[in-house]
Amino acid sequence: MQALSRHSSSEAFVAGDRRLTYAHVRYLLSQYVAALAHRGVGLGVGVTMLSPNMPES
Repeated sequence: MQALSRHSSSEAFVAGDRRLTYAHVRYLLSQYVAALAHRGVGLGVGVTMLSPNMPES
């Protein structure tokens, strides 16, 4: 997460006209972590995720 903070305004992903900065990636990751923690999933627990083929996923 430190690298995401150091380069927060830089582009992390570019797909056509869609662009995500490292700050946006950090925000999205925090949302996933919070949702999993809310369901009792913590460190060391295996998780499988199915996501669409979209940069923000």
